[in-house]
Amino acid sequence: MRRFFTLFAAGVLLSALAVADDDPPSRAVRLSYMAGTVTFQPQGEETDWVPADVNRALTNGDKIWVEQGGRTEMQTVNSTIRLNGHTNFAFLTVEGDTTQIQLSLGSMLIRLKSLDENETYEVDTPQVAFTLLRPGIYRVEVDEAGNTTVITVRGGDGETTADGKAAPLHANEQVTITGNPAAYNKHGAPNPDEFDDWANTRDKAADASVSVKMVAPGVVGVTDLDVAGAWRPAPIYGNVWFPNGLVAGWAPYRFGHWGFVAPWGWTWIDDAPWGYAPFHYGRWVMVGGLWGWAPGPIAVTAIYSPALVGFIGGVEVVGVADPVSWVALGWGEPWYPSFGVSWGYYNSVNLCGTVFAAGIIAGVWGGAAVNLGFAHDARAVNVVGRDGFAGGHGVGREYAHADRFGAHGLDHAGARREGVRGIGATREGRMGGHAPLRAGSRGIPPRGAMGRSAVTRHEPKAGGNFKGAGVAAKHGPSANAGHAGAFKGGGHASPAVNHGPTNAAKSGAPAHNAPSNAAKSASHNTPSNAAKSGTPSHSTPSNSAKSGTPSHSNTPSNAAKSPSPSHSNTPSNSSKAATPSRASTPSNGAKSAAPTHSSTPSNAAKSPSTGAAKPAAQQQARPAAQQQAKPAAQQQAKPAAQQAKPAAQPARPAAPAARPAAPAATRKK
Repeated sequence: MRRFFTLFAAGVLLSALAVADDDPPSRAVRLSYMAGTVTFQPQGEETDWVPADVNRALTNGDKIWVEQGGRTEMQTVNSTIRLNGHTNFAFLTVEGDTTQIQLSLGSMLIRLKSLDENETYEVDTPQVAFTLLRPGIYRVEVDEAGNTTVITVRGGDGETTADGKAAPLHANEQVTITGNPAAYNKHGAPNPDEFDDWANTRDKAADASVSVKMVAPGVVGVTDLDVAGAWRPAPIYGNVWFPNGLVAGWAPYRFGHWGFVAPWGWTWIDDAPWGYAPFHYGRWVMVGGLWGWAPGPIAVTAIYSPALVGFIGGVEVVGVADPVSWVALGWGEPWYPSFGVSWGYYNSVNLCGTVFAAGIIAGVWGGAAVNLGFAHDARAVNVVGRDGFAGGHGVGREYAHADRFGAHGLDHAGARREGVRGIGATREGRMGGHAPLRAGSRGIPPRGAMGRSAVTRHEPKAGGNFKGAGVAAKHGPSANAGHAGAFKGGGHASPAVNHGPTNAAKSGAPAHNAPSNAAKSASHNTPSNAAKSGTPSHSTPSNSAKSGTPSHSNTPSNAAKSPSPSHSNTPSNSSKAATPSRASTPSNGAKSAAPTHSSTPSNAAKSPSTGAAKPAAQQQARPAAQQQAKPAAQQQAKPAAQQAKPAAQPARPAAPAARPAAPAATRKK
């Protein structure tokens, strides 16, 4: 046992040394509850809306509409977001240490459960950017005409920013913000209404959850397990959750469908109300003939995976042409992604989901074949035709039953390292297998709500039909002696997020470095810590909506090359500007050498630009200590091969940027 923990700790340390900036985010948002009509528009779509699916993973650029009389709930790692009827909502940034959302119409409640020192949580409306500063309960409302924003703080503290002015908002206070320039009317918070009471009831149930204590920090969606199954200890696996009421022929990753969610690619969307956590974290196991979910180590912060399956080949199925076959990964079996990632990301994702014999993770990374245990059990194998897979069809209705397997159908079934790289994004897959709603149908938001601008304090990452970067900040004296410059290009990526020991009382195993959560395309890298030092500044977003399967750096820490294509990140320091301008940001992403002060429409046409100008305040207003390389002690602790990074990669900051000491100047044009 002592040897196991030594190996486990060594693996965690190794993963902490090699996470790359262009890996996908370590987290996604779960659509956890729906009542009434709730529709969805994925990133990159300009016009079409489709019915939403519970357990859909949401990320940058995704939009939600709730019809009158409906409600929905979304879960992030540290918050619960609830929307009332007649509400239009979008995610602008959900990665790294930033959660930035937009409300253009309707009512929203946020319960913020935790907030790290360097984390940003921002709500943007047509009148104001509202920054949540502490855990608490916050309500934001935008009227039908989009002329008034009402913010209520039930608990916690926040800060409103509009027209270059910031104002605090404390517990039990409410502010009404109208007009342009914005007029403030602050008063005491009113009594809770029925929407508040509904959210409070759901919060109390979540607080009483037993399942939350059984999993690692960062696992989303576990509260639904309480009423759908039971936990029991099992040898080897630790605490295992066993679902109730499974139908005949049930197997993991069978009753649901595949959807294409950039940047992760093909993502499993389960039909069961509880079907999120057990399909994106941990491993499925068989105990006493029963399926159970083993969440894995609880002392290591969990990292989201699109589907913890192994795609297999050599399966012969009668009547299925061009079959796609997969099984759930078992205990101790590593997940190999179907998209390019760094060694650090690959190692970290696997270490937070199960335990391994020494060398197995590195062996698979290096090309070793994997003999998946469930691949030889006909009860566990899932097979559908390629068209059904890529079209988002329900697998439970189309999967090939075991009696259709050929006589030797599973004899040569083996893991396919390439997974489903050969199946590119399809429109049907991106839309979750749903046909777009017809114009005028129930479920399409009002035209006025779709085109509204938003005041933003930080630069959003959302692409697609998000246009512009909102209202830029006024510059104070910066690191270059007060000269306002502009950073243009995409080489300065965000630093990795350091997770210290999270639950030291639970295990002696150290925590690990989660990936930097920079969900970038292969041609673009946006600084993720912009506007966190001094007075923040903003610029046009890069419109990083992605299609197809992105290709990421695949250089492990020991300089071993992976077979996946890689790319380099070369910063550019051109296009300096003497003074910031106040021109509107063009919708086609035309580059300006100076930062702009512009409004940000939420649902306008997609901009293809990937290299919009970045103001110098984002790069130069950081403390000098952040622009230096890591201390020598940190460098010496790494193997020599890890220190030999390409010259094009900038040094990681030694410390995270401080929160802005002064408010950003914000004015919507």
